[in-house]
Parts: sequence; C-alpha cells; structure tokens
Amino acid sequence: MKVVNEIIIYSYWESKGVESVPAIFPFGSLKDPILCRKTVGKTFWDLYREYKGRQFVGFYAPFEPMLLVRDPELSKIIHIKEFNNFADNGFVVITDVDPMLGINPFAIKGIPEWKDIRGIHTPLQTTIKLKTMIPEMANIAENLIKYIDTIKDKPIEVKDTTRFYTNDVVASCAYGIQSDSFFENSSFNKYTMKQMFGSDYNASYATISGLFLPSASRLFRFRTISATAQKFFETLAKTCIQHREESAFSEVELAAHCMTFFINGAETASIQLTFTLFELAVNSDVQEKLRNEIKQAVNNVREFDYDKLWGLPYLEMVISESLRLHPPLPFVSRTCTQQTILGGLEINAGTKVFTSILGLHKDAEYYPEPEKFNPERFSEENKGAKFALTENKMALAAILLNYRLKPADDIPVMNYDEKSTFFTSPKGKINIIFERLRGGDNYENILELNILLSGFFRCKI
Repeated sequence: MKVVNEIIIYSYWESKGVESVPAIFPFGSLKDPILCRKTVGKTFWDLYREYKGRQFVGFYAPFEPMLLVRDPELSKIIHIKEFNNFADNGFVVITDVDPMLGINPFAIKGIPEWKDIRGIHTPLQTTIKLKTMIPEMANIAENLIKYIDTIKDKPIEVKDTTRFYTNDVVASCAYGIQSDSFFENSSFNKYTMKQMFGSDYNASYATISGLFLPSASRLFRFRTISATAQKFFETLAKTCIQHREESAFSEVELAAHCMTFFINGAETASIQLTFTLFELAVNSDVQEKLRNEIKQAVNNVREFDYDKLWGLPYLEMVISESLRLHPPLPFVSRTCTQQTILGGLEINAGTKVFTSILGLHKDAEYYPEPEKFNPERFSEENKGAKFALTENKMALAAILLNYRLKPADDIPVMNYDEKSTFFTSPKGKINIIFERLRGGDNYENILELNILLSGFFRCKI
C-alpha cells in the first residue's frame, strides 16, 4: 500500500517527462531538511551539483511538486523577463502568527501590494539620502577603529565586531538612536543580536514550513521572527510615533518597516562584511591592492563623501566577488502566478520554482576556479541594496587605512553554519589579527574630531 501511495502522490513530474529527485513518503524529496539534518540552502546546492547538465529538476516537498531551476538563462526569465508570471515569493507567512514578517517586501503577495511596500523603503536608499548619512557612517567607522585598537595584534572575533558596526549604523541613520555597541551593552544590541533568525529548531521549522508546508506554521504556530525581536521593534515604533504628530502607519506596520530596514542594513550586511574581511585576510595580494586604491583617494575616512566612496572600482569588485563566493541568500524562490512556458515546460499557476544561488555562483562553467577569490571577475557596479553596500564600503576603507589583516589560524577555513535558517552564515568563530599600519591614520587627531562631532548628525526615518 505504501508503494502504491508513493506512486500516486509522486508521479506528477514523471507525467510531464521531467526528471525528478526520488521521493519517500511522507517527506517527499527533502527528508534531510525536514528533519533539520541539513539546511534547505545546502540541500539545493547538493541537488544542483548532482543533476549537472539539466535545465531543471523536479522534486516533491513533501507532497507538492516543485522545480529547481539550474539554467541561469531560465532564472533570468523567472526573475526579470517574465517577472509578472512569477511575482510572488515562494515563502508563505501566516500573518496572525508572524505579523511583522507578513508586511515585509520579501513575503508580500501581489505586484501592486509589493510595489506599495517597496515604495516605502526605496526613498531611504536614494543617493541624496545616503549622501547625508556618510558623516555618521564615518563617525561609527572611527568607533570601530577605536574598538579594534583596544585589542589590536591579538585575534578578534569579527562576526560580533561587524555586527556591532552595522547595528550602530542602522540605529543611528535609520532610527535616530544613539547606540555605542563597541563599548556599552546597549539595549539595541540586547534585543537584536542573535534574536532575528535564531538557529533553534523552531526557527528552522518556521522556514521549512513557510517554504514547503504553510499549514504546519498555522497548526504549530512556528514563527520566523522571535517574539523578543517583535516586541523590541514594536516598542521602537511606539517611540517613533511619539516623536511625530501623526503617522500613516499602525504601530505593527511601522514596527515591520523598522524591522525590514534592520534585516537589510544590519543582519545581512554584517554577514557580508565578515566574509569580505575573511577573504581579505587570506588573500594578502587583494588586500594590498585595495588598500593602495583607498589610500590614493583619502588619508582618513573623514575625507570620504558619497562620490569618493562609490568611486573606488576595485572596492566594488572586491565586494562583488565576496557576494559571489558567499551569497547571503543561498537560494531564491518564486511562485508561478499564471500558467506559462519555461524552457519548453508548461508551468501551472501555483507551482513553486527555486534557484540555488550557491550552485550558480560556485559552478565552474560560469566562474572558472569558483572557490578562488578573484575580484577581477567583476567590473560593473553592484546594483544591490545601496545602504548596506555604502556602510560596508566605509567600514572596509576605515579598516584597511589602519590595519593589515591576517588570519589567526595557520590554515584558515570558511565553513557555513548548518543551523542557519535563512542566510549563508559563517560557522563558529571567525578570528582575524589586525596589525596597526605604520604611518596610517593619525588616530589621536581622528579621536579628537570624533569627540567634537559626536551627536552632530542625526537622520531619522
């Protein structure tokens, strides 16, 4: 009977003439991620490599037929050319369980609704707005240097250090909150460090059910955003409303928008900054070339304006290569919203399609020597989230003007955290030695300027 049921349930792709991943009742093709033995991102990366040469491969999760697309041209069709046919994200949020995530552009359904939400966040990342944020980013970058100087020439764990930096940038530039994460146990850190996307089983099940079995999220009340984080952002939203005569948003809506900006500007930005610092420490030739470019532009970070910071082509290439080798999102998902043809295959409305970003980025067919950190692969400007890129450029420039980076381990290895639910995150401690450069920034003068300018600039939402 079990074999008969499996044949009936898991026959969709066979009837379409599409090769599929073997399925076992009741897990479908994804037994390991459903049992939290492997992340979804790692699973798709493994399937990408296993089915080499195919345009796509079908799978079942756990009973629903879904598609993993391997061909980059088909992925472009899904995400660009025929976006209207794949407008919805494949991740489903139960809004009464996870109300703030339900208002996030990542999870919103429908093109008009998505445009409305995106329209709220886009003005915060315009060039004009970012130009006004540069002085405060430089101020926080100097705090970062001051902090490193207290531990210089000894191994520094950079995952927390980069998070301190991005937390302070978002707190100041987005919320108008003074947060000194480097030297104080700020409340902002207390409720956001390691609280957004936890690595416990509840967060893992929330991700898995949101992607593959949304009814389980409602039944078991799995939530992606922790209750602690939600409460913090609701309190933050109330504070923002109190400082305004009126607001177009409810407290929950404003809290959700605050949280969205935090995820983009602090959570993913700190991960990307950590990976980049690791690669610079390991690849000393790249580090020296980048340092020379920065030194030719400025003597210290206070000399940076927006145009100078975005006028460093090799810095752009280094960040792009870091994002290729260690993409913060290991995969993306879309839901077909109207019947369409993809690579000769008829895709029915409601079918979820996935792309393994890790798979594409580490495929030697598209990137020769894919595990090698080679910024020369890139020459065009990165079109990602400009706030996060700007704050990370400032941090990298400040660090390389003052320090030479070296790996703390004799044989540095970057492994990914198998418990990370959403993002590609480094596993364990990432220790780097920061050696002070001779003839670098005149730190004492910078510190004096920092004190004079403390509190000078505030940018509010």
